[in-house]
Amino acid sequence: MDNRKRWWRLFFGAGLLLLVCLAPAHTWPARPAEAFDQPAADPGTAADPVLSASSLQQRLNQLFETQSQQLDRLQARLDLVDQDLQALPNANIVKFVAGRSSYYTGDTLNAMDAAPLISDGRLLVPVRYLADALGAQTDWDGKSDKMTISEGGTVVELTIGSDTITVNSRQEKMDVAPFISQGRTYLPARYVAESLGCTVLWDAGTQTVTVTH
Repeated sequence: MDNRKRWWRLFFGAGLLLLVCLAPAHTWPARPAEAFDQPAADPGTAADPVLSASSLQQRLNQLFETQSQQLDRLQARLDLVDQDLQALPNANIVKFVAGRSSYYTGDTLNAMDAAPLISDGRLLVPVRYLADALGAQTDWDGKSDKMTISEGGTVVELTIGSDTITVNSRQEKMDVAPFISQGRTYLPARYVAESLGCTVLWDAGTQTVTVTH
């Protein structure tokens, strides 16, 4: 009787062990076939934190290539700037300083009998000296208090006390009007110079206006 129970127990245990071993093949979910077709994650990313030597070298090569392209673009821009700088000595550079009765054309200091002054945040200069420095011609109409400045194919007209400037028959508004002081007609340097195709830079620290023609 005891031997029979022992055999039943052994038989039952073997069968249970067999069921446990076979169960995963029937109960575990199968991995989708698409998962095997997905590309591997990039090394060094959150998906695959292991960074191999080959992937590190590849990334360094990409970085060097990007930096090289940026340096090439920067060099191209520097070449353009260098061309502009080489052409600069041939340009006509004029400087006026507020309160100073002299102005520069290039490195040459020229005397004036009137000094530029600031009015309503704008530097106004004696028109005669600005026109002479830019190679322009000036005509004064005392009846209408109108000043005409001509240079190349550009004609600029301004009237004393009027905030309107006329450039080749096209009218624009200014934020300051020309006026007469101590027998000299003062005009806003920026509006006149830019109307004649010049580049104007203002240095508030030194109160200097630089006109490049």
